Amino acid sequence: MEAVPQERGDRLTWIIAVGAPTIAWVAHSLLGLSMVPTDIPSWIWMFGAGPLLEELAFRPLLQRGIQERIPAWLESAGVMKPFTGSADHLANFIVGLAFVAAHIPQQGFSAVWWIVPSLAIGEIWRRRRKLWPCVLMHAWFNASLTAATLVAVR
Repeated sequence: MEAVPQERGDRLTWIIAVGAPTIAWVAHSLLGLSMVPTDIPSWIWMFGAGPLLEELAFRPLLQRGIQERIPAWLESAGVMKPFTGSADHLANFIVGLAFVAAHIPQQGFSAVWWIVPSLAIGEIWRRRRKLWPCVLMHAWFNASLTAATLVAVR
């Protein structure tokens, strides 16, 4: 469960950062997702407090906790032997589902599409084991979707 070498984590982070606006455009144009803060508190939440608190809960607490516990019970059942390293990916997928579930009350079942950025950010966490790149990428995804929404409105 060691972090991937820094340069591979950095390369992936840049690929995701460059791809986020395209993903946001697809999310808005084809799936109808939108995000427009309407007041100062919603701006603070969408670009600061929300990404910080959500990534704090989902990455170092939930994803790391799952990563540390999966191998023990799966290895004892003999399931993990052919899949070395997949516990990290399974933890990322479980956290992605939890991320979607956390957004369903506010956004309905269209929140299922939030699994895409969640898995991307989870992969950054898996490779780097640092919170701030995840928080910044989350805020960037939010900013990208906000920009796509505002551009489409004009």
